[in-house]
Amino acid sequence: MISHEQKQVRSRTYYHRNQEAILDWIKCLKQEANNLSFEEKYIRGRKLGKGKFSTVFQCQNKETQEVVAVKQIHKPSLTDREKEFLREEIQIIKLISHPNIVKMRESYETDKYMYIIMDQATGGELFEHIKMYELEEREISLIMYQLVEAIQYL
Repeated sequence: MISHEQKQVRSRTYYHRNQEAILDWIKCLKQEANNLSFEEKYIRGRKLGKGKFSTVFQCQNKETQEVVAVKQIHKPSLTDREKEFLREEIQIIKLISHPNIVKMRESYETDKYMYIIMDQATGGELFEHIKMYELEEREISLIMYQLVEAIQYL
């Protein structure tokens, strides 16, 4: 018997002769329970950027073929306090939903890494765009409006 929140739940054992069918069934259960590992769900692509504690990769969802950005954070580089702060920050970021803020999809954690899966923003860095092109006042005001709108939301 398995105890779950003061309720008694009977355990069940299932059998199947075909090992491939068993593995497929387990994969489906893990997927429905959102219990797949990062490596089981995503194909790692090219590196998009690197920071002091993390690297951002372009990845592809194996099932949907959707392309996302994944921030891979090296946990041994963080203090215990930084790890806890990051976990809390992830919980807050999951709640954010605004058209001018990149959406976080999900997160994974292993002994060595934390993975933050986000929508991939295309078009490059805003700072690089400003340096390369001479922007008109109208374009600058639109950019500023979007930035202020996002900050106001937060």
